[in-house]
Amino acid sequence: MDFICGLDIDGSKIVGVLASVDHRKNIRDIYIEKTQSKGFSKGRVMDLVSFSEAISRIINNLESKSGTSIRNVFINTKGDFIKSSRVNARLPLSEANNRVIRQVDVKRVNKFARDLGLDLNEEVIFEVPHKYKVDNHDDIQEPVGLSAHRLEVELFLVRSDFMYLECTRQAFRHIGVSTSGIILSGLATAASTLDNEDKLNGATLIDIGDDLVEILNFSNNKLVDYRTLSFGYNNLCQALAEKMDISKESASQVSDSYAVMNMPDSFKDEEIVIKRDNDYKTLSKSLVSSIITEETKGMVSLIKKELLDMQGQTQNIIITGEISLIEGFIELAEASLEKPIKLGRVKDINLVPYFESIWGVRALGLVRYCIENNRLPEDKDRGSLFSDFIIKAREIYQDYF
Repeated sequence: MDFICGLDIDGSKIVGVLASVDHRKNIRDIYIEKTQSKGFSKGRVMDLVSFSEAISRIINNLESKSGTSIRNVFINTKGDFIKSSRVNARLPLSEANNRVIRQVDVKRVNKFARDLGLDLNEEVIFEVPHKYKVDNHDDIQEPVGLSAHRLEVELFLVRSDFMYLECTRQAFRHIGVSTSGIILSGLATAASTLDNEDKLNGATLIDIGDDLVEILNFSNNKLVDYRTLSFGYNNLCQALAEKMDISKESASQVSDSYAVMNMPDSFKDEEIVIKRDNDYKTLSKSLVSSIITEETKGMVSLIKKELLDMQGQTQNIIITGEISLIEGFIELAEASLEKPIKLGRVKDINLVPYFESIWGVRALGLVRYCIENNRLPEDKDRGSLFSDFIIKAREIYQDYF
C-alpha cells in the first residue's frame, strides 16, 4: 500500500489530501484537511516563515488523522510566471538512405525542441508532443518504426520561472518535507473533473481559484492551449470590502453566505446584519448582489476575450472553483460566453461523498494525476546543494551575458 499526499496551494487556503493506494491503483482510504494560506499570493511565496508554518500545520493535521508520517508531497503551481508555447524542432536521421525511426530518436527530437523552448531561468512543468512530421508526411502521432531522412516534432511546452518554484521547494525543505513533484494546477483539476471522453472530443476547463484563473483546452486527449489570468474569487471579496466599507474578512463571510448574482426583485428589500468591532452594520442584500454581479461580469468578459484567442476552441465548457457555486453564476456565465456551461464535479463516483464541496477537487486531482501517470512519491527534490549550484550558475550567466 502506497500513500500519496497532494497539497493544493491557493491564495487564501491550502487543501491537503492524503490517500492510500493499492497495487491496482485504487484509492482505499482518504484524509482531507483545509487551512488558511499565509505568506503566499498568485503562485509566489511572499513570506517564507508564514508559508512554512501554514504547510507544516496542514501536514501535521493529516499525519494526526492518518497515523502516517508524511515526508514527500506533490504540490500544484500556477501564476503569471508560467508560460506556454509551441516549439518545432527537426532531427536529421540519415544523409543518404532512409533509416528506421527508433524510440531514442523520438526522445532526442523532443529534447531538442524542449531545449530550444526554454530560457536559462526556466524549467519544464509539462510537455506533450502534438504531432510529428516524417520527411514530407505531416500529422504523424507515432513515428517509431517508420523510415525517413528526418524527423520533426511540434512540442507543446508549459514552462515556469525557476526561482518562484525554488522558493516553494525551499519552504517545504524548511520543515523537512520533500516535493516529489510540482504539477500544473489546472491539470490536477482536470484529473478529477474530466474523463477521457471529455479530453478526446474536446473540452475547455476554466478553473477559477482564489486569485488566479486557469483556462485549459483539450483536444484528441491532449492539452493544446493553456492560459492564466490574474484575478479570482478574492476580487469579489475585495470589491465588497471597498464598496461596503467593511473588512476583507467580513466581506468574505458575506460573499460565502449571502452572495447571489442578478438577485430577483422579490428579495431586494432584505438586509444582512454583520458585527463590526463592538458594533453592528446593516448591509443591503440588493447592493451586495449588485457589486458581486458587476465584478463577475467584468471577470467573465476577460475570460471570454481569452477564449476567443485560444487554440482548439470547443463547445464543451466546464467551470470549477468556489465562485461557480454562487447562485446565478452559471446563468450569468452562459449569457456572457454565449455557450452552455457545465459545473465541474468529481468524476470518481466512489469519492463523491468525500468531496461534496468543490473546494477539494484540485487536491484530489493531484492524487489522481499521480496515479494516472505512475508517479509514486519519492524524494525527487533536487536538494539544496544542487539548487544552490543552479541558482549561482544562472546568476553568473545573467551577469556576464
